[in-house]
Amino acid sequence: MKTNQLLTKVFASAMFAGMMLFGSSVFAQVKIGTNPATIDAANNLEVESTAGNKVSVNKTTGKVTIADGSQGTGKVLTSDANGVATWQASTSSSVFIGTVDAGDINQFNTSASIPVSGYITSAGRYSSITGPGGQLFSVISVQFPSLGTTNYVANVTLESITNLGGGFNVSVVTPPVITLKTETGFNVYIRENAQQGQDIRLNIMIAK
Repeated sequence: MKTNQLLTKVFASAMFAGMMLFGSSVFAQVKIGTNPATIDAANNLEVESTAGNKVSVNKTTGKVTIADGSQGTGKVLTSDANGVATWQASTSSSVFIGTVDAGDINQFNTSASIPVSGYITSAGRYSSITGPGGQLFSVISVQFPSLGTTNYVANVTLESITNLGGGFNVSVVTPPVITLKTETGFNVYIRENAQQGQDIRLNIMIAK
């Protein structure tokens, strides 16, 4: 009797182990919906609609792929009021970068064009006057292709190298100030000591 009970327990344990092993091999991949017998070898899970659109989980990376026909590069998964999600074009900011080599803003030539690069198409010295205490006020106009709006963020930083005496000396130059924004450009206001020749380079980043 004891022998039969022991054999029964061993058999039951073996059956349980076999079922677990069998189950792990059968359910390592799960397919739901259309074509349930067909699943990509790279996926652990697939849900397929009758239209052939799929949601899948990669078994190596764990990454989820939602391919409903609206997917595309750079798109964002967006929900409507009912919680139905589709891929939509991204509304995140576009960033445009350029430089303006303003040169020595001690020079009062307001007609010469200034070298530019990147997104900036043209720049020129709009005005330059000497104020009290030897302060030089210079305005540089910056132009670029139309953004279609004035609701953009512009960031202008400068690099300044002394022309007189050599070396780097930014202390006599104030941070650039942006004024008069339009869809195609803006003015940059800079103040420096008129007695210190500076070679000004503006680094510009625009986020729309």
